[in-house]
Amino acid sequence: DVRAMAVCYMTKNSSDSVGVRELLVSGGLDTKLCTYHVKHFEHHRPKRVWPFPHHPVASLARAPRLLLVQHRTALQLWQLPPLPHTPSSEAIAASSNDGDAVGGAQGGHQLLLELSLSRAVSSVVCSSISSDGRYVAVSDNSELKLYHLTHVHDEGMFGGMGGDDTISSMRVKRVALPESCRGACQRLLFVP
Repeated sequence: DVRAMAVCYMTKNSSDSVGVRELLVSGGLDTKLCTYHVKHFEHHRPKRVWPFPHHPVASLARAPRLLLVQHRTALQLWQLPPLPHTPSSEAIAASSNDGDAVGGAQGGHQLLLELSLSRAVSSVVCSSISSDGRYVAVSDNSELKLYHLTHVHDEGMFGGMGGDDTISSMRVKRVALPESCRGACQRLLFVP
């Protein structure tokens, strides 16, 4: 059910034409907004704008077990504890004899980095982390930014399980992008 309608006037500035576009916006009980170009109302379907995030606000770098969490004006990078090892049948038998626990992650997650985007005029739209955890990309409504992360390793943060090194700190360096790649994005995804 439509409960409200409004016409917005948007200026159109491009190299070949200057003008005003009329945009019809409607909203209703389902909490989504629908937009229509008034000039093409009869020929085109509406664009829908949902009130909740329809893209992921967290991404995972599996191998280094890093979780990137997107907030309104900042990103947080968390180190997750290692997965528990799957015990062998001999280890299970030995643990039942001497009472020691087998497997199970020790410790918890650790905040490695909080990247504040305070210079951003608008909220963060999307973000992603590469599968190896070395790059983070983030976009607001005006610009795409890419950061290179250098990991500093330390042993034993989670009890030294399996001898895996864990990350104790990060160094962040912004990567200069070519002008043609600096535009705002709606979705980001690193591919192998």
